Amino acid sequence: MIAVGLKDVAMLPQWASHKEGERLAYLHDRIIGLLKPDELTEWRAALERAKVKGTFFISEPYHCAVGIKPGKG
Repeated sequence: MIAVGLKDVAMLPQWASHKEGERLAYLHDRIIGLLKPDELTEWRAALERAKVKGTFFISEPYHCAVGIKPGKG
């Protein structure tokens, strides 16, 4: 971003949290695909408890950068 001329560049990690939608379903599927059978049983029980309480969500990190394009003249 600096190399292309942006000023006051700020780069920082961010988190996205998902309580519903396609991204949540995608992340959920990725998680269960990595679990062993005993872990999957535990995951499903915890998932049901969280759904009943309304506390289920998945968060994921991503990188964010912003900068200012200098004005002309």
